[in-house]
Amino acid sequence: MGGMPAGGISVEEDGLFRLLAALEILKESGCKQQDARSMWCPGWVTATKDTDIRTEDKVESAKKALRELKFIKRALVTATESLDETFERVTEESSNIIRSSGLTSLPDEVLARVFEMNHEVYAEFIKNCGTSFRNSTFVCSSNVLAQVCRRFRHIAIHIPSLWEVVSNSHAKEWVAAVKERCRDPAICVEYHVKGARKSISDLLQLTHPANRWKTLDARFNKRKDGSDFIGRICAASGGHLPSLQRLLLRIEFDRRETDGDDGGEEDDVDMEDEGTFTNLSESDSSLLSTWTLPKVSGLTLLNLIPSRMDCHAVRNCEIELRHVDEVQYWNLHALKGFLGCLPVVESLSFTFKNAFSNGEADFSVANPIVFPHLKSLDVSVNDNTEEALVRGVMDMINTTTITDLTVSICPVSFHENIDPEEKRREWLGAIFHLKSMWGHRRLFPNVEVFCFALHDGPSLVDYGDMFDALPRAKDITLKLPGCYEPDLPSDGLNDLRCFHLKKNYLYGSDATLKFFKERISLGNINIEKVEIDGCYSYRNTRAGLQKMLGEKFIWKE
Repeated sequence: MGGMPAGGISVEEDGLFRLLAALEILKESGCKQQDARSMWCPGWVTATKDTDIRTEDKVESAKKALRELKFIKRALVTATESLDETFERVTEESSNIIRSSGLTSLPDEVLARVFEMNHEVYAEFIKNCGTSFRNSTFVCSSNVLAQVCRRFRHIAIHIPSLWEVVSNSHAKEWVAAVKERCRDPAICVEYHVKGARKSISDLLQLTHPANRWKTLDARFNKRKDGSDFIGRICAASGGHLPSLQRLLLRIEFDRRETDGDDGGEEDDVDMEDEGTFTNLSESDSSLLSTWTLPKVSGLTLLNLIPSRMDCHAVRNCEIELRHVDEVQYWNLHALKGFLGCLPVVESLSFTFKNAFSNGEADFSVANPIVFPHLKSLDVSVNDNTEEALVRGVMDMINTTTITDLTVSICPVSFHENIDPEEKRREWLGAIFHLKSMWGHRRLFPNVEVFCFALHDGPSLVDYGDMFDALPRAKDITLKLPGCYEPDLPSDGLNDLRCFHLKKNYLYGSDATLKFFKERISLGNINIEKVEIDGCYSYRNTRAGLQKMLGEKFIWKE
């Protein structure tokens, strides 16, 4: 194929003619051959059947057949390589038109749902990362869809949810353009962008009035931004947000882009000292408590603790107290006061990173808060977080209604010299009140689904004490990257139905196999599924588990 342009083909003439002749024989025989030699080298087949042929002639016939087969093979190799190259080229050239043709052939209602699903992914990204980044240009996924073709634009414009996100990082023209497309916006206020205070004023003037807002998502770099925000929202709404369904208030210490309007993070020095351990001054917390939020069902708080809020409809609450570079102290009494404002909460999530209590916070002698509807509790403890803070938060909560418990611990800090093993013991003791530490155990009597994630490095965990606190656990997931294989207790876990072990890839023994053998030998035949996922060191026990559990055993690489 030398000298041919890209995408061309050149085949040796002898090889091509012999290939065509062979294919003609196959065609004439009805596209079937009992003996392929009759197709590729008919002369040799004739020679082998002729008993009168001389040996010398037979040798020549064999050599000729082999030469012809080589010619044919070279032609086939060249043709196959060209075919592969052409296949890839046509695939690349046609993929966009095929995809667009597939989409455009869908009914309008199906396309609308596809657009909504695309927006849901985009909205989740916005929730986690915001709408603006340094050195990047905002691109709304719905706006891209609307520019594909006239039909896409017609469908997209008539789906209000695709245009719900508006932010002070957006151009004023964009905010005005989407105003009529969605009458119940999701307002994103971001203080880290350049010229934030001016753009926030523009946003609040251009968008729909506050009584129409569905979501309010605010991100600050410092407490002074939070004070400014609360004042602006009070002025814009009178503290009345009747349609709001989700509220997110976040101070992002690890996102230090300045807004270009003031002196940066140093401005917090003017804030009242009493707000140091909540990141809200008394006056700001008092203003926030006057907001009426009758429909807010989802609430996220990052690095601030209100003293109280009028949010009696909240069902899902996420609280993060974190600092990347240094220890941060928190007022747990204020936190308990706030948690008392959540009478119908169903899901609570706590994330702690380098978090400490600002003083004595022993709630073990007090009555814990009873959440009649609380079903899900998620506790994530990281870096150099203080054991007393974790224990204080756990002591606030009556755990008897919880059915779904997730615990994640990661004692890794690049800024503090800590003993990871000691931290693990302290944190697990704070969460489960292990009897070896305080003489009694914290029970989760109704937990049926339990997930435990232990990150970074081998560790010996007393799973017996942990599972003693979960007498009704049915579905257990252990995520143990880089850890020892769990030594599961031979007694307890009488209600266990499903067991998942994930990413335990460094250390393996036969502990898991032994555990299930003992369960079965004791007559516990209620196991419905055992899933081992990404545990390469378990390959030696895979066959034993498969034989013992049959279809109930699932192995994933």
